[in-house]
Amino acid sequence: MIKPIGGPNLVVEIGLSKFGKRKYNKGHRVEGVLGLGLVERSEKRKIIYIPLADHKKETKIKIIRRFVLPGSTIYTDCWRGYLGLNE
Repeated sequence: MIKPIGGPNLVVEIGLSKFGKRKYNKGHRVEGVLGLGLVERSEKRKIIYIPLADHKKETKIKIIRRFVLPGSTIYTDCWRGYLGLNE
């Protein structure tokens, strides 16, 4: 079982990433696994990576609410889908 990260006075960085390789070494299309990365900025440097079944906003918000403790300061790349996390 994965324990949530963050908490009061702790920063959690959140971002999407895709692990894979370019098909036939051409173009920009990358085949691989899209996932949501969560990193706690602390001495322990806790990291969580959750593969995503889809690219829906609701899926990402559900994961963030499940794995980031209330009171955390969240840093993102300012994607519009993260709006409303402070609720």
